[in-house]
Amino acid sequence: MADAGRDRDPVARTHTLVQQTLAHLRNWLADESLAGSRLIVATRGAVAVLPGEDVDDLAGAAVWGLVRSAQSENPERILLVDVGDAADLSTVLPTVLAAGFAVGEWQVAVRDGVCYLPRLVPAGSPRPGSLSPPVGDEGWRLDITTPGTLDNLTLSTNPEANAPLAAGQVRVAVRAAWLNFRDVLIALGMYPDTTTRIGSEAAGIVVETAPDVTDLAVGQRVMGLFSGAAGPLAVTDRRLLIGIPQGWTYPQAAAIPVVYLTAYYALHDLAGLQAGQSVLIHAATGGVGTAAVQLAQHARARIYATASPHQQQGGNAALGEGEVVGTIE
Repeated sequence: MADAGRDRDPVARTHTLVQQTLAHLRNWLADESLAGSRLIVATRGAVAVLPGEDVDDLAGAAVWGLVRSAQSENPERILLVDVGDAADLSTVLPTVLAAGFAVGEWQVAVRDGVCYLPRLVPAGSPRPGSLSPPVGDEGWRLDITTPGTLDNLTLSTNPEANAPLAAGQVRVAVRAAWLNFRDVLIALGMYPDTTTRIGSEAAGIVVETAPDVTDLAVGQRVMGLFSGAAGPLAVTDRRLLIGIPQGWTYPQAAAIPVVYLTAYYALHDLAGLQAGQSVLIHAATGGVGTAAVQLAQHARARIYATASPHQQQGGNAALGEGEVVGTIE
């Protein structure tokens, strides 16, 4: 149970507990004699469940993040349980195990003998602290008040929404904005450029172009890179936009730019990949990995890819059966 040493420095304890948990997970998963068994990872106060409840154990919360990643690569092998009181675990463990093994619930929180499961529910009426866009005002965007935590998200005024366009700029009515790991770093204050805004990639409709932009028309569907696209209107350089292929939805188009540009830069600008060459692509069923596989196929390269066995089973379409030379577990 991830609970020892609560009074220690939280940062040091987090590093220690995550490293210990990772080592235990690796050893347990590598032991072939345990292939038919299940691992239970129990924490106390590592997740907030009830209204007004806070996370008491930050190190335990980090363990949850780690173990959830392990669960995605090793389905139905690991059960996560969080309790409000250590006595809850022995009391409800049979029920928790039944839920996990019988109906596929692998993340459970227990409070006063009651089991809670993670679910998405409709937001309903606005709650205290919820973000509500202003009615009839398109001059806002998702922002951060003070970097360091995602709890500081806010809707702030977007000065670019209706400002005159500079040379080469395009104003887009955003229909879908894709949030990626770069946006998380921005919100946490960990991105080097502190002027960059949340909303790095998006798709939408051109509503205005600068006079020198002659190859895009008002009403055209576009996708591309932005800064601050998490709002109704966003402005970007024309060179960062491209038309949306016919048949694509706005969410599909918004998810494309960063992963494909990242993969393209790595394969072509840095590596200079040519037809007939061999390339090893790690994590080939992930976002950038999938893009890299497809771009390498387009370049007619020989592809070797790494992916966990479970990801291979669910990612054959991404890997392109018959086109990838081999996969390495």
